[in-house]
Amino acid sequence: VRDADFHLYAVTPAFPGTEDAVDREIAGLISALSPFSAGGGCFNFLGVTDVEGDCVERAFDPQAYARLVELKSSWDPQNLFRLTHNIRPAVPA
Repeated sequence: VRDADFHLYAVTPAFPGTEDAVDREIAGLISALSPFSAGGGCFNFLGVTDVEGDCVERAFDPQAYARLVELKSSWDPQNLFRLTHNIRPAVPA
């Protein structure tokens, strides 16, 4: 959501063996701030683990995401280019 009043981007080191604790802390922060969420996201702030699902879709307005799915379905129906912030092609009817 590009017209939101603010964006939150949290960065924290995750040393070996602390990944689960860091994930819990980030989840707690997101949960605490969820009442203030505009419901979207910003593509530029997606993290390295935000490669699938709703987080990628929320980074675009619905019309833009639908167009991207349409393009992906036409040009990459086997989803070969999927290793970044993946937009899945539509499932054939």
